[in-house]
Amino acid sequence: MSQWSMLPVELLEAIEELVILYADKVRLRCVSVAWHSPFPKLPHQKPYPSPCLLLPYDHDNAKSCALFDPLDQKFYQLDKLPKPARGGKLFKGSSHGWLVTVEDNSASVELINPLTGAQLKLPPRSRFPDVVKYRSNKPGNEYAIRHTYDKSRFFTLDLKHVRNFYTSKIVLSESPSTSDDTLAVAIYGEFSWLAYCRKGYKKWLPIAGDDTRFTEDVIFCRGRMYALKSSADLLIFEVGNCGGPTVTKKIVPARRHPWRVGIEKRYLVEYSGGLLMVDRVLLSLSSGKLSRTLAFEMYKFDDSIFSWVEVKDLGGESLFLGFNSSASISSSDFPECRGNCIYFSDDTTDFDYLDQIQEGGRGFDMGIYNLNDGTIERFPVPVYPCDGKNLFSPLPIWVVPKP
Repeated sequence: MSQWSMLPVELLEAIEELVILYADKVRLRCVSVAWHSPFPKLPHQKPYPSPCLLLPYDHDNAKSCALFDPLDQKFYQLDKLPKPARGGKLFKGSSHGWLVTVEDNSASVELINPLTGAQLKLPPRSRFPDVVKYRSNKPGNEYAIRHTYDKSRFFTLDLKHVRNFYTSKIVLSESPSTSDDTLAVAIYGEFSWLAYCRKGYKKWLPIAGDDTRFTEDVIFCRGRMYALKSSADLLIFEVGNCGGPTVTKKIVPARRHPWRVGIEKRYLVEYSGGLLMVDRVLLSLSSGKLSRTLAFEMYKFDDSIFSWVEVKDLGGESLFLGFNSSASISSSDFPECRGNCIYFSDDTTDFDYLDQIQEGGRGFDMGIYNLNDGTIERFPVPVYPCDGKNLFSPLPIWVVPKP
């Protein structure tokens, strides 16, 4: 047991009184799992902690994980992160301080809080609406997936394919730490449908309507849920305390921004100016197998003309994009943050490409995109060269740490 865990409660309380910044209060709770209970629950105040990258702390043996804060270039080791999150699982989302993980070799889906070590089980992938049958004893053909247009037919897929390509992202409406009514929404399936579940559910239920096909991203804000489609259409949902979200409005922009070659992903972000659609433009490398982020394009939704209008400036704010629920912070709250920049992590869904990275010598596709001049600063994480030789898995993901 660490000697830190043996400090008297009175001393810990005295130390906590001297810590002013909210972010530093969170980091104080990261020192030892024994330090969680002596401190009072942190209030919901601004500024919130800045997003950090969650990644293995020791890439040689992955015995522990760490949060890397790109603003102060420091690591905060998490010795007590549950073992399952250090290996054998992949990240499929990050919301309100909680990670969404899927099993490498089973249908399990779980929530894990990297600060407190708390874990919650969600209904497994085998209980999604597109699954006819799941057979763990049929390696290579574990899943029988219902055909989209002929419900009487199905086709088989292996566990890895469903994990990588048929489970895109899971977001939470609020923190399970503070609410029993947390709603989890998943983008899933061959055509990126939407499904939901709540605490106590045994299976994922479909969110009704053909309009939910081809969903790119989902966010919760202003008491509603918003879904962005690949066509740039915007769906608005009402969210109650029970049941699933209900579509109340579909907005077809007057000015269309259709999918085109080069755009790999679309993100939906809330920032001080409203809603943003962010396109991530990729450049294929010479090998044809790999690609790198070339640029980002941003469009603000103007509800006066029901259209996406291109913007070039975030007014001092910065975005954090990846597998996480997209986040924005202000440089006025965090002076170390580079305003008018996009911090992005690698969020490929093709995990086979890790072998291609090692062969091609390319590190993970993550960095800082400067909206002022269009330049990208790659940030190989300190201690982790990311040069194709010292790779870590799962892929790093942005987490806004909250107990």
